Amino acid sequence: MSRGLSSTITDELAKGQFIMAHLVSLELDSTYLFTDAPVDIVPGGTTTFNYRASLTAGSTSATLYGPNGIAEMLFPQLIAGMTITDIVADADGTPSALPAGTSIESLGTSPNFTMTNEAIYSLTGLFVAFTGAVTYLANGFLLGLDSVKEASNINIGSFNIGISAVNQVIMSDMLNNGYLNKKVTIKRIFLDSDYLPVGGTSSYELNVFSVYSGRIESMNITDSGEDSIIELSVANHWSDFNRDNGRQTNNTSQQHYFDNDLSMEFAPQTGKKLLWGEVTNPASRESSMMQGTRSTRRGR
Repeated sequence: MSRGLSSTITDELAKGQFIMAHLVSLELDSTYLFTDAPVDIVPGGTTTFNYRASLTAGSTSATLYGPNGIAEMLFPQLIAGMTITDIVADADGTPSALPAGTSIESLGTSPNFTMTNEAIYSLTGLFVAFTGAVTYLANGFLLGLDSVKEASNINIGSFNIGISAVNQVIMSDMLNNGYLNKKVTIKRIFLDSDYLPVGGTSSYELNVFSVYSGRIESMNITDSGEDSIIELSVANHWSDFNRDNGRQTNNTSQQHYFDNDLSMEFAPQTGKKLLWGEVTNPASRESSMMQGTRSTRRGR
């Protein structure tokens, strides 16, 4: 892929009136979009992200679903016109809860929205995919990013992301639903003096650059009298290169696939030396040896 910039970008950069900002996507149980720009950023282009929604059969009214304030936090990222797809139906072939071509008609009071078509089934917390232009929120939760370093050789590139722990929504999501191996994407965008993408929102491919994609490998929470910070350590796919995939010959793995099957219960004993009839009590062992000696003497 070419590392050069388009003439539209270089012309704007030559004017010296631009701002470089980062667009961060955290794909946890829900997808969170943050930016370190001073304003919310709608870069243009089309992006798909997965959220949960509650539907009522025969109604166009729907609600973004999520406990502990997740729905209210993610709601500002929705935009009228986004298409809505039933992910579960696409994954396992079950009938879709939404007619084909369903999209967001209008946004109501958070976290409620109206769809263009009526739902077929009533479901709570259904995984759905929203596709369309997205908004990266400048809410102050993104505290900082390490610089991305490049090398000519293949290595495990990693860096840290700082997020305010005041955000109890993300904290709750990570603690309740897990965070290991969740995808993180870092993009960079050039903004003009009006905080709009250089070249306009129609030229998404020209003004947005992917600079890093990896997965969370650890989390650390630091509290002090002045602040509370969640530090995420993110590494690229090479960090998982040596992991042994697939099933393992132990009881835990066997129970995962075949509940109550005890065929692997004693698998850890494989290869160990088994001493049949061994006396483990030293006193009993000594008594047994004495009796053996006496019996030998009587035999003489």
